[in-house]
Amino acid sequence: MITIVLISTMLVSTAVYRLIGGQAAKHFERTRRYHDALVKAFCALTQGVKEMKLNSILYARCLLDVKCSAQQVYRHLILGLSLFVGALTWGQTLSLP
Repeated sequence: MITIVLISTMLVSTAVYRLIGGQAAKHFERTRRYHDALVKAFCALTQGVKEMKLNSILYARCLLDVKCSAQQVYRHLILGLSLFVGALTWGQTLSLP
């Protein structure tokens, strides 16, 4: 009976660990996508300096793209890291003697 309880506890704990780790990986993938968008927006901003000086609407739109991308990178990076730390903590508590 004790063996069944231990095995079922291990299976549930492993499933929870993998679930949390999978959610963290999804946030890291989203972070990567938004980071790529952020780099593209920075390149557009730096390569089109002359045009940005002439067109204030384009300049404002480009700055808005940079701001939105940076916020999304920050948001998903924090969520991913928090979930990853939670998964690691969960794994460590399961391996305590």
